Amino acid sequence: MRKSLGGIAIASLLLSFAPLTAHAATPKPGSLCPKLNQTQISNGVKYSCVKSGKKLVWNKGVVIAKPAPAPVVTPSAQPTQAAQPTQKSKPVILLAPQVTADFVAPTTNKPNSIEELDAQTAWYFSWQSMQKYREAGSDYKPNYLIVSSSTFGSQKTQIIIDGLDSAAKFWSNFWRPDTKVTVLLGTEKDLDFWKVELAKFYDDRFQQSPNDIYNYLIEDFSKFGAKNNSAGASWFTNRPNMNFPLGTEVTAEAISQNNLQTGPHEYTHLVQGTLGYAFNLPGIGPSWMNEGQAEHAGLFLSRSTPQDYLTYRNFRFVNQWKNPQQQNLRTSEDIYNAIKSGPANSVYSAYYSYGAAAWEALVAIYGQDGVMEYFKQIKNGANWDLAFKSVFGMGEDEYLHRVSIYLSKLRNQLLP
Repeated sequence: MRKSLGGIAIASLLLSFAPLTAHAATPKPGSLCPKLNQTQISNGVKYSCVKSGKKLVWNKGVVIAKPAPAPVVTPSAQPTQAAQPTQKSKPVILLAPQVTADFVAPTTNKPNSIEELDAQTAWYFSWQSMQKYREAGSDYKPNYLIVSSSTFGSQKTQIIIDGLDSAAKFWSNFWRPDTKVTVLLGTEKDLDFWKVELAKFYDDRFQQSPNDIYNYLIEDFSKFGAKNNSAGASWFTNRPNMNFPLGTEVTAEAISQNNLQTGPHEYTHLVQGTLGYAFNLPGIGPSWMNEGQAEHAGLFLSRSTPQDYLTYRNFRFVNQWKNPQQQNLRTSEDIYNAIKSGPANSVYSAYYSYGAAAWEALVAIYGQDGVMEYFKQIKNGANWDLAFKSVFGMGEDEYLHRVSIYLSKLRNQLLP
């Protein structure tokens, strides 16, 4: 998946992230810059020095493309992304009893503080809290404009749409788009399709031509070809849209087994986008929140029972933590530095895994009701940091410091 931030934290196919470069000052659009055509990357956004009248100023920037994280490796399926070294995986340790059809909730009490988080129950109370919202929105009928290339295939299309439906229903009590959500589906074989369709989302606020936008996608296809496995969402021209450029070797079976969370993940970014770039609001927070919440929502919405969620969530976490970028992130200090926006040693891929686990913990303690109150305060004009402290009783930095202790325990239990 590709993730990105426009003026806020939302994912974007057309715009996408590079690793954080916090050691350089963030250019401010419209502020003076030293040299024509000079570029600078900050927080995944590439700013260019352009001429405005007689002055040189930074433009509004565009998020640069990043390939998707490696998909989950299960015993019955092979990775669907670019070829990577084959590894023998240890069996995943489920942090709950082996579940059956008569599965019941863990018997321990619901955690009421970070220090009470228990790896055996945190996942469950998060799931339980979100389940009420899934059931409440089950009657909502989402509306899309599906634009598919000739090589994408009807089976894969239906899988993507089913995933988007689950997210649209889940978020329907907060956001129901007043226009159709455009969904672009295509492969590496239909470059003309992408060139034509992406040009429709050209936005001169980013001072990018349609060809520039198209070229970001071509970079991914040139790297991964028929194994390309990415997706994104954006609010270009104030219209919600999503993109799924999947290579022809990415099968419907592989999507179902390894990447079913992608559609709900991207739709969640559109919801986040209503609190940022789309309506000039403050956004929901830094990268670990944006990617962590979207990943967590995607994991939850792609699985209908707590036992299926637990299994899928653990497989994905373990697979991501084996990634060379994350395999040495074990201590609470290392994890904090990896996902805290700002330090030069932050790890982009950790926003997905540790970010998702940190968001799951937040929901376990405060419930999805707390999340919705947080969103509502931002929608009413509060800055995200003030809303976070108001709803959750502490600043974001304090929360990360405290939850990183739990994340370290979770990581070492799942992947000894």
